[in-house]
Amino acid sequence: MAETTPSVDLVICRELAGIGPCTFDELAHRLSTYSWAQVFSAVDRLSRQGTISVSRTRGVDYVVSNLAGSSHSRAFARPGVSSGTISGDSIRRRVNREVA
Repeated sequence: MAETTPSVDLVICRELAGIGPCTFDELAHRLSTYSWAQVFSAVDRLSRQGTISVSRTRGVDYVVSNLAGSSHSRAFARPGVSSGTISGDSIRRRVNREVA
């Protein structure tokens, strides 16, 4: 019987349950067996489903956390920073503004 690799969605949820909120880059680094694109797609999908929360920090980083109502995300919340989904276009626009 062949071993199966857990879905990236499940791995993300488990990782966040273990470490709490972290930046997207940290999460992608921790899940090095998956490509950046796989992690990004899963984070986008999970945030749209309401399974996880994605918030932009004051810089260009995005913080990924479990459900918005969890104790982890309440402790990490920053005033004036909105939660929501991320998209490749919004990240690219933000990075392009920072570079320009």
